[in-house]
Parts: sequence; structure tokens; C-alpha cells
Amino acid sequence: MIFIEARIEEFRSRLLDELGDKVECMVLTGSHARDDARPDSDIDIWVFLSEIDVSDLKGVGRIVRSMGDGPEINPQCTTFDEVQGRGFAKAFSPVQLRLGGKILHGDLGIPAPTREQVRAEIAELAAFVVMSARHYLTVQEPEDALRAKLNKFVLKPLVWALRYDVYVRTGRYPPNRSQLEEHLIDAKVGALVDAYYETLVSECQGDCAEVLEQAMQIAQPLMNAF
Repeated sequence: MIFIEARIEEFRSRLLDELGDKVECMVLTGSHARDDARPDSDIDIWVFLSEIDVSDLKGVGRIVRSMGDGPEINPQCTTFDEVQGRGFAKAFSPVQLRLGGKILHGDLGIPAPTREQVRAEIAELAAFVVMSARHYLTVQEPEDALRAKLNKFVLKPLVWALRYDVYVRTGRYPPNRSQLEEHLIDAKVGALVDAYYETLVSECQGDCAEVLEQAMQIAQPLMNAF
């Protein structure tokens, strides 16, 4: 963990040296912000610039390439004006950034999400889970192939939806496993959360078809709640 923190700080410091005041904000997101990263997990960082210039993007790339061995730095460069436009609606989640991000530099110049926006995000994530599970069941995806996909396309988005649901119900966002599990009262939901965290270490060891069915049952009411 100390190595990861040092790697993040090195990137932050070098980017500010390279671009100076052009960097308005940096936000750590993803598994390293949630403290549930795997050893090979990328370090996801949103970089908000005052404007996008190709020479600046190349400068960011030079920093990333020179960082040496370790988890890959995955910067997303944009501006505050861009991410608030309609074109970024699918590429950028203000809910995820606001609730699950850690600011490394500057101020996050986007409005805090409303409860309605969070509920809409829950519904979209739950719909994605439902349709993914239906697809894998109807095409009878081979078990070995399904084990490799279960985290990304079913369990991970379901756990995101559950985190947001806790926030809507309690006003508190649970970024990590222990805080999330404090608010789970259904044993089946808890079992799927456990399955998700198991897949961060290795592929799902249980019956994949059963996991799909349970995920659909949990996601369906979340999908229809908005």
C-alpha cells in the first residue's frame, strides 16, 4: 500500500511540474480509491485540465511511460466543461466521481449529485446487471468463460448499485466492504457481495448460473425503484 501511495504521489507531483496551473483537479477513482484493489489493478486518475492540448496529452503520456514497474497509471484527461455536456453522459459518472473519488489536487468543479441522479444511476447499473445475467443464461455461456466475465459484467456493477442504494437510504456512502456490509440485512445480498470480493482475488468458485439468478433477483427491484 505504501508503494501504491508513493506511485500516486509521484505521478501527481510530476504532472504538476509538467503542466502547472493547467491542472485544475486530479481525482483518484476505482479500486485504489475504494481500498479493494488487486495487486495488478490499474491506478485510475481523472485529470481535469483548463483546456485540452495534444502536446499536454503527450506530456502526460511521457510521465506514464517513465513511471517504471508497478500498477499501470490510467489517466483520463478532460475539462469540467466537457464532462457536463450531453456527449459525456455515458463516458463520465459525476455520481461515481463525487461519491467514490479521492481528490489528489484542486477542487472538483462539478455540482454534487442529487438524490434523483443517484437513483437514476442505480437503475442503470441494475438494468445492466439484469440484461447481462439474462444474456449469459439464454446463450448458455460455458462455465469457464463465464467465470472470467462474472466480476466485470454482473457482480461489480451490482455492488456499485448497492453502494449507491445505501447512500440514498442513509445519506452515507460505503466505499469499502466492511462499511457496505454494515447496511446489508439480506443474507442473499451479503452472499453476492462476498462473491464479488472473492472474484477480486480469483475467479468465482461457486455455481455461476446460481450467481446469475441471484443477481437478477437482487437487481430487479433496484432497476424498478427509480
